[in-house]
Amino acid sequence: MRCPTGISTGPLLFLIYINDISKAFKNAIPKLSADDTNIFIFHKTKDALFHIANTELDSLENWLLANKLSLSIGVDKETKFSFFTPNKNERKDDLPDLKLLGHNLPLTDYVKYLGVLLDDSLTFKNHIAKLCDKLKQYTGVFYLLRHNLPKHCLRTLYFTFIFNNLYYCAEVYGNTTASYLQPLQIAQNKALRALQFKDRYFPINEMHKEFQILKVNDVIEYKLSKLIHSLLKGTPRLPEVLHKLIIPTDTIHTRNTRHKHQVYSKREKKPIGKRQLKCQPSQTWNNYPEYIRSTETHGQFKTAFYEWKLESYTSSTLNFAPNMF
Repeated sequence: MRCPTGISTGPLLFLIYINDISKAFKNAIPKLSADDTNIFIFHKTKDALFHIANTELDSLENWLLANKLSLSIGVDKETKFSFFTPNKNERKDDLPDLKLLGHNLPLTDYVKYLGVLLDDSLTFKNHIAKLCDKLKQYTGVFYLLRHNLPKHCLRTLYFTFIFNNLYYCAEVYGNTTASYLQPLQIAQNKALRALQFKDRYFPINEMHKEFQILKVNDVIEYKLSKLIHSLLKGTPRLPEVLHKLIIPTDTIHTRNTRHKHQVYSKREKKPIGKRQLKCQPSQTWNNYPEYIRSTETHGQFKTAFYEWKLESYTSSTLNFAPNMF
């Protein structure tokens, strides 16, 4: 849904027409962000899910007609639906139809939500591929600019164009396998080589230490650990559901054990379950040195985390450069 652009009353019209859309649904969860609206529906069975979805779409159609609004529906339009399921063998070529305003909604493999591409298997491969393409474009520009800028400006370019894209929602798209993240790490390395005038044989750890920046996996780990730190230190305005995922051990029992200052880490059997905040990230948090876990502010935690991680980037003694003599 999009409001008219180029007019001064556009934002006001958007608020008037969209702000009460949530009242049109009974079993769906609408999420509004600027001029985009996403509707989420959950159920254990596929047939019941699509029945509820069509019922909610009928309510949405009545709301649109009452407010004299319309939607652009088609394969090349923005109004689509995606089917998420933990069953990898679920067939998606015979799904029931979803109808809105007399049209069938097209099925898509991924949807864009708050700038993140969510694919139907939650592998985030589409989002990571888009990030890689964006980083490659910036890398080409760096090769043209690097001869005209000092080192501190080149480092600023990295944080402006590379780090910002990697950092945004890293705790979300980072919940995937290492094989999907590897191309992103390669793209980051190429950007650093361009900014630091390094050839492909220069050690990767040395490049990161020179600019004092983290690798992709460590950026993801930092964001997850920062979230745990915020929950433990009582940072306000965090969703209540997150507080239920991080439970200090001393709130479970009062016995004087060696793990009383750690957080409870749940054990899951399925790989997708281990990605939860209360599983692998909590276990990683417990393995940090005490001086990192005991920091009081975000600034102190960031400084301690960065120093600890950068110290682990050991220098390589191997030389893969071709023999020129």
